[in-house]
Parts: sequence; structure tokens; C-alpha cells
Amino acid sequence: MAVAISKQTDRGITVAYKEQSTIGSPETGSGGKLIRFSPSPGMTLSKASVASTESRNDGLARAPGDGRKTAPGTYNGPAAVGAYDDLDISVMRSTFTAANTVDETNAGAITGISSNVVTVTNSTLISTDGLRVGQFAQLVSGFDSGDIGKTVFVAAVTASTVTLVPVDGTSLASATPASWSLTILKNGIQGTTDYAYTIEQYRDLITKGEQFDFVRFGSHGWTLTPDNEIQRAFSTLGRNKAILSSQGLTSPTVTTTNALQSARAKLIIGSSVVTGLSRFSFSNNINPFRDDSVDELTSEIGVGQPTLTGSVTIMEDDLTRVQNFIDGTEQVMGIWYDAPGTAPRAGEGISLTKARFISANPSGLGADRFSTREFGLAIDADLRGGAYDATMYRFSTTSS
Repeated sequence: MAVAISKQTDRGITVAYKEQSTIGSPETGSGGKLIRFSPSPGMTLSKASVASTESRNDGLARAPGDGRKTAPGTYNGPAAVGAYDDLDISVMRSTFTAANTVDETNAGAITGISSNVVTVTNSTLISTDGLRVGQFAQLVSGFDSGDIGKTVFVAAVTASTVTLVPVDGTSLASATPASWSLTILKNGIQGTTDYAYTIEQYRDLITKGEQFDFVRFGSHGWTLTPDNEIQRAFSTLGRNKAILSSQGLTSPTVTTTNALQSARAKLIIGSSVVTGLSRFSFSNNINPFRDDSVDELTSEIGVGQPTLTGSVTIMEDDLTRVQNFIDGTEQVMGIWYDAPGTAPRAGEGISLTKARFISANPSGLGADRFSTREFGLAIDADLRGGAYDATMYRFSTTSS
């Protein structure tokens, strides 16, 4: 005879979210989505402690009272294509630009490919076709047969030339097709659109839930270490919590794509794929806050100025990058990670168009290991216009 578990376990918890439009009116019903997570702190409710100011002569003290409520949280999980699109674009305070086809219709025929620089007859690549430095694209037709399906990084753009760096480290073969096409992948840059969500942590075994109201996703991050899944991390800040006697967000959907591995990550600096990527970390925190100057019932979660941090660790084969650090050289950088299989491969990427190294720390001296160098990143807003979008970073994905 089957015997059900009578106590709640930490694995028997469903975490769902749904976009919320009105402060104080949590979402319920269908239309929610599941958050895929590894063991994580999740969300909780905290209350400020208000100390008693009473002075007593009997050796006793009054207990502190309850102050304002906040609901902070953290969810960690493995990177997977499309798994966190809503969360990512929420932290970026933006919307996604859908995948876009670029071909000879506006750009004209390709007149030559040399050292990954593709030259076309017309001068519309920036103005009409929408190519920008830092985008990822996939080659669809017209290129050499060995290049079809490859994922490429847009390292430079002029009106009639574009530098397309294959993320696999190869070079594009020469070709001069009259007809050709590539797809700029779905991508997002930073903006000023704010999102809020209802998040529900439903405890499946005891059929009770915790509902968090008007939650902002405050940060997202990537961590890549050898022989591991690429790890994602998201922080949250909500305004209140309620206890549910049954599931509020019914039948939430979930993505089913496989987790992505660090071994398939590629680093591009400038117009070259760098061999020997060891570690990578990157995060953006939009510093959400709860206003302490208004009543609880009308208060909401605000957002502050973004704080971006990151570092990249590379196996050391020369000291060129160290010289870049000394000189304060600005770099165009990209990280791409994808799933195994035949091209075109599903994947995701992050790009920075105005980054520089602010530290260059060696792995040390005298140990039985190959030397590596960790470079801290300073990331600036790119306001040059033209081939550069106004953003500090871009997130690209093959998800629909």
C-alpha cells in the first residue's frame, strides 16, 4: 500500500510567476510560468524591528514592535535556452527585439569576404538592415556550404561592411553570392520599462502556498566554471506575502530545454575567438528598493541605477591582455554558449561593446598548473550611436 509523505520537503516546492499590473492585486489563475531552479534560498518575508523607547525602573524591557515588511529572495538555476527570458528582460528593463533576417534585398550582393569582413554593394547595413556591434547572428544561405548554420558575432559594422566572427574559432570561407541571408538573433538591450510579478512558492506535499505581491527581479547573473553547468542567479524584492490554502497560479508552463555546459562557452574579444577561457562571471543589479516614506498599503518597489560587475579568466599564452589593462584599452567582448548538435545550434550570448580591464591578477607562481590571468571588467554605457546601440550590454538568444 502506498504511503504518502506527510511532511513538506524542500524539493516538493513549485515556484511560479505571473506578470502583475496593479500594486496590491496579486495574480492568480492560468498564464503563469515556472521558475527552473537549483537549490536556492527562495523568497521570504522580513519585518523591520522597531525598538521600544520606553524607560523603565523595574529591570524589564518592552519587546520591539513590527515595522515595515519586505520580501527579498534569490533563485539560482542552470542556464538553458529560453528558461529565463522573462526574468532577464525584466532586469534589463526592456523588451526583446525579435529575430531579423538580413539579405541582399536591401544590402545588395556580397562582393567579397576577407578575414571575416563581409563587403556588400549597398550602404544600408546600419541604417536599414539594423546590424549593430555586439549582436549574434546565424548564417542561413549564400555563404560557403561549410559556413551555413554557423553562429557569428558582429564585431564591427560600417555602412557596407560587417565583421562576422564565427564563434567556433574558424574563419569564413571566401564567397561572392548575389543572394544570401543571415538572421540576427532575438536580443535585448537595456531600457526603462519596469515589470512586476506575483511569485508563488507552492508547497506541493502540504498543499499550501506563499504568495508574494508586486515583486521586482532586481538582478541577474552568469557564472561559468570548468566542468560545470553554467549557473544563473536572480534576486527579487517584493512588498508583502500572503498564505494560500490552495494553488493560486494554476497550470503554470515550464521550458524543457536542456541545461548548458561551461565546456561549450566561447569568448570573443575584438575580432578574435580567445582560446583557453577558464572562468567568467557577469551580473547586473538594478538595485530595487522599498520606499520608507509612504504608507505600506500604497508603497511599491522602486528601481535604482544599474550596477554591472564582471570578470573573465583566461589561460595565459602572452601578455597582450595585461598590456591592455595597463593602457586602459576599451574592448568589444562577447560570450556565447550553446547546445551540442548540428548547426544552427540553440544558444545564448552576452556582449559588451565598451569594456576595459580594471585588474589583471595572475594565478600565482610555482604550482603544477597552467598559468591563468583573471581580468576584472569595467563596463561603460555606449553612447557613440551609429553601429553601437545605447546600452551597457546585450543579451541574445535563439529562443522564440
